[in-house]
Amino acid sequence: MMRRFAYTALCVVGMLCALASCQNDELADPFSGTADRLTARKGELLTRSVPPNSHFPENTRYRLWAYDGNDKYLFDQTNGVFGKESVRHYVEMEQQYAKLMRDRFVAYGFTDGVPYKDASVSENLLSATGTSERPQVTISYDLGSEKGYPDYLRAHLDYDRQAGKTSSVLEFKHILSRIRVQVIQQGKKDEATGKSIGLFDLKLHEVAIEGVYDELTYDIREGKYGQPAAGIQPVNRTLNSIPEGKEIEPTEKDYLESYILPTSDMERPARLTMKLVISGEHAGKFSNDKNEAGQHIVRVALNDRMEPGENGAYDTPLVFHQNCAYMLRMVFAEDGIILFTPMVYPWFDGETDGWEDGEGFEEQALGNTMLFDNLIWSDRNLGAEDFFPASKSRYEKCTGFFYQFGRNIPYFPMVNNNGVLTDNLVDGTQVYPVVSHADGRWHEDDWNTDLNHFILKPEDINEGVANGKSLGYAVKGLKDSHLWDKVENQPVPPGWRLPTQQEFFGIMPTTPHAGNITFLKNLKYHGPGNIGNNKSEDFYKDDDVDVIYIHVPNDPNYPNYPSDDKYESESGPTNGTVIKQTGDPYGNYHSEYLISRRYEDETGEPIHETNGDYKSTLWGTIYGIKKVGTNEAYRMRWRIERVQEGVDLYYLVIERFTATAKDRLSQHENDPNYYRKFDWTRPVAVLYLPINGIIGDHQWEAGNFQIFGKEVIFATSEEQDRDGFKTFRIKIGGTVRNNQFIFPAVDRKGTGAQIRLVRESTYQPNRQ
Repeated sequence: MMRRFAYTALCVVGMLCALASCQNDELADPFSGTADRLTARKGELLTRSVPPNSHFPENTRYRLWAYDGNDKYLFDQTNGVFGKESVRHYVEMEQQYAKLMRDRFVAYGFTDGVPYKDASVSENLLSATGTSERPQVTISYDLGSEKGYPDYLRAHLDYDRQAGKTSSVLEFKHILSRIRVQVIQQGKKDEATGKSIGLFDLKLHEVAIEGVYDELTYDIREGKYGQPAAGIQPVNRTLNSIPEGKEIEPTEKDYLESYILPTSDMERPARLTMKLVISGEHAGKFSNDKNEAGQHIVRVALNDRMEPGENGAYDTPLVFHQNCAYMLRMVFAEDGIILFTPMVYPWFDGETDGWEDGEGFEEQALGNTMLFDNLIWSDRNLGAEDFFPASKSRYEKCTGFFYQFGRNIPYFPMVNNNGVLTDNLVDGTQVYPVVSHADGRWHEDDWNTDLNHFILKPEDINEGVANGKSLGYAVKGLKDSHLWDKVENQPVPPGWRLPTQQEFFGIMPTTPHAGNITFLKNLKYHGPGNIGNNKSEDFYKDDDVDVIYIHVPNDPNYPNYPSDDKYESESGPTNGTVIKQTGDPYGNYHSEYLISRRYEDETGEPIHETNGDYKSTLWGTIYGIKKVGTNEAYRMRWRIERVQEGVDLYYLVIERFTATAKDRLSQHENDPNYYRKFDWTRPVAVLYLPINGIIGDHQWEAGNFQIFGKEVIFATSEEQDRDGFKTFRIKIGGTVRNNQFIFPAVDRKGTGAQIRLVRESTYQPNRQ
C-alpha cells in the first residue's frame, strides 16, 4: 500500500511555519489568498488496530523538488528542499520555497519514513546528486541494516489548478523490492502424538541470494533505476547464517525478510539464484555439492513460473519490481525435488499502534496468497496481523476488523478503561470505530435509519464529525448504501476487492447439505435466524451415520448420484427453502462431496457441549472434488482444528489438491476411488479461516461481539435486497444448534462481518 502525503482541501500550499525561524504562525497562502495548510497523512489501508487517515510520525523527514508548468526548477537546491512532519502534522519547510509552489507545478518527494529526534538536521536523510533537472540518489547496501537497506519511498504529484488537477494526494511508494524466504519440508503425522513432523532429518545453515546488485542510482523524477555503473558487479549476499544449524520443519510459520534492489529497469534482468546450505542424514538426497565443512549446497534458479520461455520451459528470470513483495518458498519434498513457488503481491503498508494514537506503520502482508479456481485469495482477513491461528495469541491476531455492508468504517470489540479503549475479544463486548479522530473513536451504537446520518468512508471522518454525522455502529444497517457497487469504493488496497458469494463457491461447499460438517438432520434454510429445535435429536448419532455423500447439483442422471440419501425426507431440501445450485461451483459444472467421521483422524469435538442435553456430536471432515469429470477438476478438503489444547477456539482449514477427470469419491473401501486411497498429505494450496465471531444487529445482541471461536460471517460485495446482503457463514457451535454448518447465507445489513480479499490471477502489482 502507498503511504500518502496529502494536502488539505483544494489548496495545495500554505505553510505552518518556517523551518529556519521555527515560527509556528500560520502563513498566508502565497498565491490565492486562502489560508489552507500543507498536511501529510497516511493512506486508507487498515491493519488490525489502526486508525484511518493517520499521519506520518512527527519529525519524519523528506526532500522535495518542484517544477513549474514549463519544467523550470523552482528551488535553488539541487539536493531538494528539506521538510519535516510537525507536531501538528503539517509540513514544515522554509517559506521562501513554499511560496514558489503556485497554481501549476509538479512535485516529487523522497523519504525513508523514519522519525528523528533531531529533525532540524537534514543530513541524516540520503543526499541527492546529479542536476536540478535530474536529481538522483545512490542506493547502496548497508551491512548494518537488518534488511539490507532503509525503506526508501518516492512520491509524485502533478498539480494544475486551471486544468482541474487539484488532487490533494502525493503518493509515496517503496522503491525497493521486499523478499521473504521460507524454507520448509514436507510433513507427516506422528502416530504417537498426532502432530505433524518432518519426513527428513535436515538442518539449515545458510540462506543466500546470488547475483544481486548492491548499488544502483535512482532517478527521482523518472522513478527508475539506472544501469549498474562501471565496475559494479553482482554479488552473493547471505541473508541468514546459522553455523550450528536449525531444524527444517514442516510449518510455514517462519520466514526471513530482506530488501533488494529491483531488477525490472535493467536492460537484461539479472538471473538470481537462491542458495541453501543444509546438513543432516537426508541432505544428500537433495544435493551432491558440498562445501569445505561437508555441508550440502542447494541452488535453485529464481525463474518466473507464470512466464514460460520460447521453448516452453520456465527459465525466464523472475523480475523484481519496485513496491512489490515476493514470497520465495522452498519445499523439501518426498519425491526428492525442491519446489520453488514465487508469489508476488503489492507491498502494502498499513497502520499500527506502535505510536500513540496510531502514528506508525506496519506491513500488511496479504501475500501468502493462494490460487483457487483461478482466483487469488488473501491469506488473512482484512486488518488481521497474522494468518496462521496456531495458538490463542496468534488466533486473536488473526481477527480482522468487522465491517457493515456498504460502509468502510472498521470496528473492533473494545472496552473503556479509564478513558483508554482496549481490545477485548470476549463475547458481549461492545464495538467501537477504529479511528484516530479524538471525537470519533467514542461513538457507540446508533439506531438511526437515515443513511445521511452516518459517515461511510474514512476520508470523510473529519468533515463528518464536524457536521455532527455519526461513526457509531449502525445497528439497523445502511439499507440504502451502494458504496460497494464499485471496487474503487470498497475498503480494499489497490488490486484487491471483496469476493462475490459465487466466488466463495470455488473454495467452499456450495450448499448447507455439502457443508454439513456437524452432521445435522435438519437442513432447511430460513436465513440467519433460529432453525428448528435445540435438542440432540437434530443431529445424527455418532454410531448411526458416519459417512454422507452429496452431489451438487442433484442430478440422478449424473455418475455417482447418491443412492442412499441419509437426510430425513421431511427436513431436507423442499419447496425451494434450501439454497439450491444449478451448478457447482458455477455454470454447468458438477461437484461431489463426502462428509466422514468414520476414522479418528477425521473427527473433532468441542470442549463445551453443542446440544441441549449436554451431549456433543462429533464433527467430521468434508472431502470434495470440484468440477468433477473435467480437466479442470481439483480435490478439496475442509476440516476443523482447535488452536491449542484446552482452548475453545477453532478454525477451518481449506486445502486444495490436484485431480484428474477420472477421479471420484467413493465411501466403499474396495472401490478404486475410495476416498482414503487419495494422497491427502500434500496440498498445493492451504487457507486458514479463523472462526472469530460476529457483531449483532438490532434483532440480536446489537453492536456486541459474539460467538468468538465458533461462528463467523464473511462479507461479499453483493446486496440481496434492501434489508440483506449475501454472505458466507461458518458455524460449528453456539446457542442456536440447528444452523451449525458451512453455508452461503443472507444476513441483515446491521450485522458485522469479516472480510477476506481476492484479486484476479492476471493482476500485475506494477499496474497503475
